[in-house]
Amino acid sequence: MRALVQLGMGYSMISQSAGLRPLHWNDRVVAVPVSGPVPHEVLVTAFSSRDRLARRARAFLDHCLRQPD
Repeated sequence: MRALVQLGMGYSMISQSAGLRPLHWNDRVVAVPVSGPVPHEVLVTAFSSRDRLARRARAFLDHCLRQPD
């Protein structure tokens, strides 16, 4: 995912503490704060069925799969 972002072929949404810049980022990867309404986007996730998801990953996936009320 980071490679696609770095090559300008995608974007990613991450949870990041303010002011921290991961070491693997370069001048082509920047953080853009999100505020206000976020437009609807298609979310794609991939993981191996042989792997057990971490509790946080499972909670995130469950949240994303919930139908809006």
